[in-house]
Amino acid sequence: MTIADVFLRTLGPQNSYRCTEGPLLRSSIISRTLARFVLPAGAMLVAAIGCGPYRMRPNELTSSRLREVHGALLQFWSREGVLPDSLVILCKREPNLCNLTAPERWILDGWGRPLVYSVVSDGFVLRSAGKDGIVGSADDNVLYSALERSRVLAVRGCYRFDFSWWEPYQGEVVLLDTVPDAGGNYAVQPRLRSYRGLWHPLDQDSLTVSWIAVDVSLVLRLRRSSDSLTGVALGRDRRVVGLRTSCS
Repeated sequence: MTIADVFLRTLGPQNSYRCTEGPLLRSSIISRTLARFVLPAGAMLVAAIGCGPYRMRPNELTSSRLREVHGALLQFWSREGVLPDSLVILCKREPNLCNLTAPERWILDGWGRPLVYSVVSDGFVLRSAGKDGIVGSADDNVLYSALERSRVLAVRGCYRFDFSWWEPYQGEVVLLDTVPDAGGNYAVQPRLRSYRGLWHPLDQDSLTVSWIAVDVSLVLRLRRSSDSLTGVALGRDRRVVGLRTSCS
């Protein structure tokens, strides 16, 4: 466990950080993206350089919590061969997967209500009742493991980008892997020294790809087509295009 991990767990997932100075996140857009889509790594990283506090909105916290719980469930499923009967059981049997947080706190959404977890024939469903607190209404936030997997498999593979404008990466080909981590993200290869590469789908056709380090980060918001990824590098006013290519 790193010092930053200890810091984040002490802090709690409800707080992320907005940088007002320094080289990491001059744009609040990037800090918001890291907090919302790359938790816990985003919050850990921004906190580590002493940025000012930023209270996540309930929907942002909910999205991050759903992804975190999704990742923990996948880890548990891989290790045990079965899904847990409840999220509380998951935490009691594998407390590290719950960030050593008390189960009754770890399973709460951004409005302080427990996530609804159910096992289905092809995986599991996680659901937040949303702002209105009514399960099954239009504002529910739902993460369905089988749908997530189909989105991951549709995007996975290698893409050729022009990163000549970003000094830390001297290559061109990026591999979007399919193995989930405990935070519900997927690895980006190759590994860059001092950076953690992460990605995950946002919906049917869009995704976020991030490289995170203490002194600088790169966050891409991309949209998928049949043979390419197109989008922007947040906070850098730069459009990016990745063309699907062979991984061999």
